[in-house]
Amino acid sequence: MARIVISILHLYIDGDQLLTLVSLNRVCLAASIVVVALQPAQARACQELCFQWDVVADDTSELETLEVEEPYPARGAHVRLFRPPPEYPLDVYLDTDGCMTFETEFTSGFHALVMSEARLGQAQDLYIRSREDVGAGWAVSETPVVIGSLADDVLIPYRETHNLLAWSAHTIYRATNLSDECRVPNREYVLRVVTGDDEKEILGTSANVSEIGSAFVDKKYAIAHETGHWLHKDYFDAPYNCIDGCYEHPSQSPLCTFDDPDVMIGGESHVLRSSEWGPAAYIEGVANFFASVAFNERQHEGAFRYYKVLAGGEKSDDLVSGMYLVSLAGGEGDEVAGGENAWVFNMCSQDWMISPDEAEISNELDWMRYLWAMWTVESDSYGAPPSMDDLMLLLRTLTVGAPQWYTNTGAPVEPGGLGWSGAIRRVVGADGPFADARYETRATTLGDTDHYGVLRP
Repeated sequence: MARIVISILHLYIDGDQLLTLVSLNRVCLAASIVVVALQPAQARACQELCFQWDVVADDTSELETLEVEEPYPARGAHVRLFRPPPEYPLDVYLDTDGCMTFETEFTSGFHALVMSEARLGQAQDLYIRSREDVGAGWAVSETPVVIGSLADDVLIPYRETHNLLAWSAHTIYRATNLSDECRVPNREYVLRVVTGDDEKEILGTSANVSEIGSAFVDKKYAIAHETGHWLHKDYFDAPYNCIDGCYEHPSQSPLCTFDDPDVMIGGESHVLRSSEWGPAAYIEGVANFFASVAFNERQHEGAFRYYKVLAGGEKSDDLVSGMYLVSLAGGEGDEVAGGENAWVFNMCSQDWMISPDEAEISNELDWMRYLWAMWTVESDSYGAPPSMDDLMLLLRTLTVGAPQWYTNTGAPVEPGGLGWSGAIRRVVGADGPFADARYETRATTLGDTDHYGVLRP
């Protein structure tokens, strides 16, 4: 892989160096350095220097099928490298391996500042930054690093803003590298660490900002989930706006009811298996899907780890005792990690049966598995599963084709408008862009293994 390399133009007048211009090139060649006046007395050499984030994730699982490096390469991170005088500092964004290449006459005496900023994308046109909550003002974090040797990778010390940036950048890197699309170039995404005593359990994404409470800064699945909301809505251009009580479905079945006392940390609006209006279940399931992609290879097996801390009891003892692990493949019966497939259909009949035709009731567990199976399961009849781009087309078709489902129940907001059910059926129906049995929603029997209970027949 080609490295981003720094070439430098030094301007001298009467022996005084006035200006250093830094440009990005793909190869490191001594001939690319243009010097006005005299070269330094010692020979210059091309050096490569790589940086790694010292990341923390207290929710890593052996069941994940993608091995993620720890420490993690500082992909696209913003670094200011201070070389020994008279060489001027270099201000760069690292390449996708977390490396930079430059010329110098020195082999020691280097220092660096590492900012909580990164750029990704072929043209580095996706800008990500993480900020600390410091009252009314935000300040970009800078971490001074002493570089002992140019021969060794540089470990960037842990801090909360860096941890958010590293796991978010990894999630974005995985999703975008599995896609040929770049729907929204030149975009900015901001992650904010929320530290207030009454805000430490906050998790939320609005527009291009995700707020991560201090209770979740070391949970990579929580960070990836919120990043997944941004990928869904902004990067892949499948906008949604869940309003007017969208997260306020009055659950009827005990195993699908959500109450604040059921959650120890992070209890707001919904949990993994609470029954929800179709639009809310879909939105949360998509975010879980992106988090699953971040830490699992593209195969049917794999694991997701839920990030809210539950109180246990009948509703969640299996999740708590199972360390919040959720099988992405799912299955039937009590032994399935995270609960069996089509949870609302099988375990919460009071909610499933009252689903109004225009809305539907589901949950984020069922939607996550539905999308994961769609993306990974091969079919004897239809061949290879769809690509990431195919899935993004499906999500965009849902929102562009039927914006009326944004309301609380998914009901049409105007006479003759499509509701949630109508939107899905338009997408996966016989005349829709995904007219393929693999994409059909729930059939009337449980024997159809690709059907996960996201829509009533």
